[in-house]
Amino acid sequence: MDISQQRTGVFFAIFASLFMVIYNFTFTNMAAVYIVGDLGGSNDTASYTISIFALGNALGVPFGRALYE
Repeated sequence: MDISQQRTGVFFAIFASLFMVIYNFTFTNMAAVYIVGDLGGSNDTASYTISIFALGNALGVPFGRALYE
């Protein structure tokens, strides 16, 4: 495998992971408002839920490996 194929593989892996992160947050942002609204909650409740979800992802990614070992 030459260097250009390795670069292509790394680029694809980074692009795919960024796509999944953006999709994950977008899906959560869009769904939370409707789910909380159907359950009788306010938009503030959806905002807090999204904030806690984002905080969990921000802490879970760097500390996940350390906690696993």
